[in-house]
Amino acid sequence: MAETVENEPQDCDLLVHNAHVVTVDSENRIHRPGAVAVVGGAIVAVGADEEVAPAFRAQRRIDARGAVVHPGFVEGHVHVSEHLDRGGWSPDTFTWSDIMGWGPGFLDALTDEDEEAGSYLGCLELVRNGATFFLEAGTVLEPDTAARAAQAVGIRASLADPFLWDLGGISRDQRPTNRIPHDTERALSVLGTELERNKDPHALVRGHIAVYGIGACSDELTHAAKACADENGVVFAQHQSFDELDTGVSDELHGRHPLVHYAETGLLDENCNFYHMNFLRDDEVAPVIESGMSITWCPSACMFFNVGATFRGRHVELYHEGVNVALGSDACNCGSAFDLGIQAFLAVLTAREKTRERTLNAYDALRMATINGARAVGLEDTIGSLEVGKRADLVVRREDLPEAQPVLDAEIAALDHRRAHGPIQNVVYATQSKSVDTVLVDGQVVVEGGHSTRVDEERVYREVTASARRVYQRMGDLNPRPRRPAVVSARKEQAP
Repeated sequence: MAETVENEPQDCDLLVHNAHVVTVDSENRIHRPGAVAVVGGAIVAVGADEEVAPAFRAQRRIDARGAVVHPGFVEGHVHVSEHLDRGGWSPDTFTWSDIMGWGPGFLDALTDEDEEAGSYLGCLELVRNGATFFLEAGTVLEPDTAARAAQAVGIRASLADPFLWDLGGISRDQRPTNRIPHDTERALSVLGTELERNKDPHALVRGHIAVYGIGACSDELTHAAKACADENGVVFAQHQSFDELDTGVSDELHGRHPLVHYAETGLLDENCNFYHMNFLRDDEVAPVIESGMSITWCPSACMFFNVGATFRGRHVELYHEGVNVALGSDACNCGSAFDLGIQAFLAVLTAREKTRERTLNAYDALRMATINGARAVGLEDTIGSLEVGKRADLVVRREDLPEAQPVLDAEIAALDHRRAHGPIQNVVYATQSKSVDTVLVDGQVVVEGGHSTRVDEERVYREVTASARRVYQRMGDLNPRPRRPAVVSARKEQAP
């Protein structure tokens, strides 16, 4: 057990017991059956069920019925307000450059009401899929809309100043958005605005620093943003090296490969979290490893746009070299779902596709989705593992599903200790978000029985659909047309 208890039971707010507790701590401890006790939003005990459960008198008990309990997923990269676009007007035949060209029209068509509706849907989807925190990419035009949604849903979030960019990036030949011009003075004037949210150390919604990256930012803006992040003790994030297109723009901008440039100009260190990083050249590997930076890998996004990261990406290599690799779901037009379970699954498949010598297993993927994510967003001491003193952000799974069967972990482990992660494999490979039953954020039950306890889900769906229709109408001729012909009936007319 992780904490000494007296003979007399102590009071606690909540006790999760009869669980397969996967702590993801530094010693990779698993307690089966295990229990977790919570007081005031913090974990006060983690350990064997027979030790922890009798030691506490709980206001509420959650019987996990033997299912896996693990830390909440930490999403390292999402565009939370863009869910209005799912299944709508950006066809699945779009290329990466198409998305960059289409984006300005979409942004110009958004109102604050639309962004809030999209953010509600994004936050609800995240938490129902087991995420208890997300790092927004700095692409919410009015961050207060996302903040209100996160607080209502009950999920942790970190927001950044909107669209810090001053160059055209890979879309430099396209028209810029009318709402957020590419302008250094404007970007510097709003830099750090969202850090006001950090005055309350216990706030559910926080702030960080993010520039857009991928060739859209000058050195002046990038280094000013990094300095601001360092001065305020928050993470510095940006898109980087998504594919050959943006990497080529960065090469031209810097006169050398971008990660080499950033290392030689003193930008890279353990406070950096760069998303994607699909296309690194040989001379960029050592600077990444030596810097101590984090990478947020978004497997579905690179697969969706066919950038080739499954065979030339270096995420697995870097992970085995000690680089902190986290996971992100990116945007709904880059893979459709805010589901870190899917990203974990794809990460393992990518590793096995790339090489037979260095693969990832289910537990590696779980670490990427939890404690590695917490480190990438600068909150490793607060969330990401189930340990005494950390905040009670956790997921209780269910095993009454075909995908979760058979449950043979104890029997298999008794024969071979190397196979002690059977239920974890089921979570990563089979059940994924389908088995999420209960989610706690800061000790509060925000999902129960797979549904939100905080918001009216049907109302969220109605409002986001109405907003999507309005945005579609505003875009007008900017709405792209599918590249393939519409499906028509093949039925032949009957002869009279």
